[in-house]
Amino acid sequence: MRTDVKAILMNLTSILAWSLSPVLIRLVRDDFPIQFQNFFRFSISLAVVWVVVMRKNNPGVLRERFRADRRLPLKYAGLALFVFLHQFFLVAGIYRIMPGIASILEESGLLFSIVLALIFFADERAMIRHPLFVPGIVLSLVGVTLSLGLTEMPFFSQLFSHGEGGAQALQAAAGSGAAFGGAGDMGEFYLGGLFIILSALSWSMFSVLIKHWLPGVPGGLSTAMVFTIIVPFFFLTHLFTALAIPGMPIIPHPSGIAWLYLSLSGLVGIALGYSFYYISLPVIGVTLAANLGLLIPFFTAVISFIILGERLTPLQLVGGVVLISGCILLAQIRLKRKSVERGVKRGDVR
Repeated sequence: MRTDVKAILMNLTSILAWSLSPVLIRLVRDDFPIQFQNFFRFSISLAVVWVVVMRKNNPGVLRERFRADRRLPLKYAGLALFVFLHQFFLVAGIYRIMPGIASILEESGLLFSIVLALIFFADERAMIRHPLFVPGIVLSLVGVTLSLGLTEMPFFSQLFSHGEGGAQALQAAAGSGAAFGGAGDMGEFYLGGLFIILSALSWSMFSVLIKHWLPGVPGGLSTAMVFTIIVPFFFLTHLFTALAIPGMPIIPHPSGIAWLYLSLSGLVGIALGYSFYYISLPVIGVTLAANLGLLIPFFTAVISFIILGERLTPLQLVGGVVLISGCILLAQIRLKRKSVERGVKRGDVR
């Protein structure tokens, strides 16, 4: 098999792994607290990630950087904070809303990356003058609004409709769980959507800062380092929460199938996904990898429909198409510039 074809297949495998991961997270939401799930998933995946990273990168690069930059530990601590927040908000969001709509909202991370790049990198500011910039931003914001169903809130309903049929239909869908994961509470859905958007923002901060603070360090090496740093903090926050909440066990005791789903979430969503991504990236390049990554919401929605019975509403489908269209426009601007972040995946540790 040709090297480039093999690399594309590996990248598509990583996309499928990241698409399956939120569904597995959702399956065990009643079995594991948020931070215990994060701790377990990252713990069982780190050995695989480090083996792949060490084979593909020279660890001497990192040692040289530590010798040359005394502030490097602080920089890694800052990066670890944003990955920690990303994972917390991601899992908290998926506990409240279904994976398909969560995956669509995570595409807003590209919008955040563009804005943050404009702030941190002067050479990126030329993007503002590109004719696709404003349409891409507008489409992305409209897509998020439609995906969250914000146009059906009372204020928007009065502006854009002549009745309450749309709002009532959305509320009915929330109560039945058809679109919102059975929460039966619009407040829970909007809170979950907010968490997913904050997750995307946190990962965008990580993606931009890793380029700003660690130029020349391979993205896979830095990512593995950050993942290692956050594991004990996942457990410590879970421990403090368990001690503070009566009846919450430090070590959960769910069924064997729940442990299997959780293990697969770490081994597939983190170990397999990131390993295959970083192996394939040097061959296929950042541009193709980023464009293939836009398939994740589609695959996640299909898997969630098959396993969880998730059905996106017409409004959410339209919002997803509009949001991803805006992301494609922004990506075409960004990926043509040589300053694109290298080796760091968008939105999403899945």
